[in-house]
Amino acid sequence: MAGSWGFCAGRAKEGLRRRFFLRFFLTCEHASNEIPLSYASLFAGRASLLKSHRGWDPGALPLARLLALGLRAPLFTGGHSRLLVDLNRTEDHRDVFSEITRSLSGTEREKLLAQFHRPHWKKVYAELARRKNVIHVGVHSFTPVFHGHKRSTGIGLLYDPAQPAEEIYCRALQATLRKLLNVPVHRNLPYRGTGNGLIHSLRGKKLPGYVGVELEVNNHLAQNKAYAKALGLVLAAAMRDAAKTLSS
Repeated sequence: MAGSWGFCAGRAKEGLRRRFFLRFFLTCEHASNEIPLSYASLFAGRASLLKSHRGWDPGALPLARLLALGLRAPLFTGGHSRLLVDLNRTEDHRDVFSEITRSLSGTEREKLLAQFHRPHWKKVYAELARRKNVIHVGVHSFTPVFHGHKRSTGIGLLYDPAQPAEEIYCRALQATLRKLLNVPVHRNLPYRGTGNGLIHSLRGKKLPGYVGVELEVNNHLAQNKAYAKALGLVLAAAMRDAAKTLSS
């Protein structure tokens, strides 16, 4: 239990017995808040910033690993803080660099893209290009309070409403999760599913049977280790169950 949010245990057990027929593929772009030694001087005195949600998605990596295990899916993760270069932004987006790295020279920024950003994007695309009928889930966490506003969302499912398969899948997943969890599950909250990022860009690649969804979990849940472990099992079961809506 995390606060007043918990599980409907009997229903969760029932969900765990279900099977799926589509393949899953997981990424976690904001898995780490590490800074490579060669860039450490840029972040001197900024330890608190790196530990905050601005530096990474706390709790996202352990959850992504649980989902990868439960779904028997490959997982590709980022290995550095998004304050260095953001793997969930396109190269031309202003926020691909933070206020710390935005002031670097063009040569230095190009080096960051070449060393950290492009390898991740190329690797993910290459792996997806080898597959078809894939549900790509980008795993993230979000801060419970943003600009002084407390967010009511427990779990957010982000997708593009213009993509029928994504909407069908997320509606089914939302319905299943609402049966299994006592947690507010919302679609396209706390962010829009069409915002700039890796999955949004991959939709334009017209990969056969590609379904792109971003899973956003409230830090209040993701950082509670005991709860997050159980949540990972339930999420995997629900994701498998919802996939049946696309395999019929």
